[in-house]
Amino acid sequence: MYISVVVCTYNRSEVLNKCIESIIRNNYPKEKYEVIIIDNNSKDNTKDTVYNYINKGLNIKYFLEENIGLSFARNKGIDVSKGNIIIFLDDDTQISKGYLQAIKEFYSVNPEVVFAAGKINPIWTIEKPKWFSKAFSSIVGETLYGDEDRVLKRGEMPIGANMIFKREVFDEVGKFNINLGIQGDKLYLGEESDLYNRIVKKGYEVYYIANASVDHTVHNNKVNKEYVMNRLILEGVSSAEYSLNEGSKMQCIYLMFRRGLILLLRDTPMVIISKLTKKDEFEKICKYKRSLNFIKTIIDGIGRKQ
Repeated sequence: MYISVVVCTYNRSEVLNKCIESIIRNNYPKEKYEVIIIDNNSKDNTKDTVYNYINKGLNIKYFLEENIGLSFARNKGIDVSKGNIIIFLDDDTQISKGYLQAIKEFYSVNPEVVFAAGKINPIWTIEKPKWFSKAFSSIVGETLYGDEDRVLKRGEMPIGANMIFKREVFDEVGKFNINLGIQGDKLYLGEESDLYNRIVKKGYEVYYIANASVDHTVHNNKVNKEYVMNRLILEGVSSAEYSLNEGSKMQCIYLMFRRGLILLLRDTPMVIISKLTKKDEFEKICKYKRSLNFIKTIIDGIGRKQ
């Protein structure tokens, strides 16, 4: 088994350095893996940072992807890598010492698995706000899937900071959708769920590898209320746009009415209750706005379908 570790980065050389250091400290044989750094047209000293390691003779390769967008960068990583296992890590993660060995051991028992999530532990550099509930865990890349390997259940998704694929699955379902995902400093969503859905539609189960563990730095900008609110709204919009692209007009109408019932019977009462009890008020408002923007986007989209 040969493993390709792909790290896509954009203007974050200071955290990329720590990520690379953690990878080269792992206990997996050096000749059995490669590290691929995809520079998504950074303006800082990312290239110099990577070449500091390359010039030391380490098994690290640098590639520039000039098209701005995380999906472009990830697809470049697929194209230039050689491994039959391809791992995607965020540039602000640090892997555990036995990370690659854990993946090798998992695949020696489960060779049929084409897509898996690794464990992500958030590392807080500031005090965690009291309002930041478990409902927001995915925003900081936290997995809540336990300490045992298992199949992910409906509603559980791999998180982009730590994803593991068999190369062959990209030949079967295609690569990341270049119209979705983060584009430079602009936040867009949907490329990971889009690929997940294509894989699941082929009949594959998606797994969780508990010992494939990374630490993920929590950045200040991701724990302010404006960012979190916008993220939840964008989740609603992205989910609706996916439904509009993949479903028929009648399916979209059904989804709109179903989400309308959720808004009426769950989200609205929970907002009222939270305001009265002063408990989890911000979380409930975020969920309300996520549902509301899902419905608005579906209504607008149905109009375009006519």
